[in-house]
Amino acid sequence: MKITEVIHDLQSNANPSRRKVMLRNGGAEDCLGVNLGYLRQYALKLKNNEDLLYALWSTDITDANLLAAMAYSDQPCTLDEFQELIEQSTYIEINDELCFKSSLNPKDKNMLIQLWIDSEYPLLRRSAWDLIITLILDKNATPKQINTWLKRIKKDMLKETGRAQETMNRALSEIGIHYDEYTEECIKLGEDIGLYKDYKPSKGCTSPYAPIWINVLRKKLNK
Repeated sequence: MKITEVIHDLQSNANPSRRKVMLRNGGAEDCLGVNLGYLRQYALKLKNNEDLLYALWSTDITDANLLAAMAYSDQPCTLDEFQELIEQSTYIEINDELCFKSSLNPKDKNMLIQLWIDSEYPLLRRSAWDLIITLILDKNATPKQINTWLKRIKKDMLKETGRAQETMNRALSEIGIHYDEYTEECIKLGEDIGLYKDYKPSKGCTSPYAPIWINVLRKKLNK
């Protein structure tokens, strides 16, 4: 398969509504607006074609970059390679995809968290919190780390830009969901901060307001 074929397929599946979302999230002007479901299925065809993935990553088309990230994210990756990919990206979904699928060990993740969490770039701060969330979900977070993260959330979350704020809020919620000893503290902290308190979720979706999110997910886990 050639890159011209892939780009043609992506162009044939462009969606104007999706393109608007991508532009809001930092997508380049040349982005097409291909739906995530289509990209994920397409990525399965490309996993072993490194030359094609590199060519897709090198284009100015955000959808092609995201497709390359999806196909690449499940494969083993060195710390230097991972860092370079994240720091080259300007698009939220690419960074999220790479961070949440990363095969890096906790030591390397912690090193990158320290490097990015105070970055001047909101997307790198978001990536730091993405990696924090993976440590939380994998139960690789120590009590000292959790206490440090909760203090930072309490102090900084309302000051953050939307890009990093979303992942900080998720980190708060995931701690409350998965660590029983912190549940009450996280619910109280979410109430005190009040982020997303008045958010009206779409039908069938859970509110991102941390106290609601924590309670709903804990009920599901305990069924």
